[in-house]
Amino acid sequence: MRMSARLLIQLRKMTQPNASMDHFIRPQQFDIVVQSVRLAAGNTDEVERPSVALKLGHNFSKLAAIKRCTTLRTGDKVAEQVAKSFLKLKEAEWAEQISAEVLGTISKRKFKQVTELPESADLSKFTTFLIENIKDATDKLKKPSAKTFRRCCQLVLARLTTFNKRRTGETEQLR
Repeated sequence: MRMSARLLIQLRKMTQPNASMDHFIRPQQFDIVVQSVRLAAGNTDEVERPSVALKLGHNFSKLAAIKRCTTLRTGDKVAEQVAKSFLKLKEAEWAEQISAEVLGTISKRKFKQVTELPESADLSKFTTFLIENIKDATDKLKKPSAKTFRRCCQLVLARLTTFNKRRTGETEQLR
């Protein structure tokens, strides 16, 4: 709701200072809504907060659906048609004007994200730690209990994961 309130403030700055959200859920106001969403998401060369733009799109769909349901209850056919038209327009053009750019920004950021690999000295320390604990856990398995068995399984899984550091997904499939 806070994002929607911020968007309403932005919309009011661009148009009428005392307009309600209902005023902007009209096909005539769609372009102004798109501009305000871009501003709310921090659109310069690249969208600064892409998730905000996506969430505002979902919020506007919900608001238009709420407006449509309200008009169905009151029997206002004109307002119902306006809300329905806004939803159709949003469904048709939102993907091109907002979502495509925003999703591209998200995937670009994910691709550029640097993953730090542990140093070899840390890996060797961790490996010796695991080997020692596995030996202790297997010795404790002579008197079996669920707790010791679970601990042994976790240690072996951690050891397999560090052994297969190239393909960590393989150990997840063993479960």
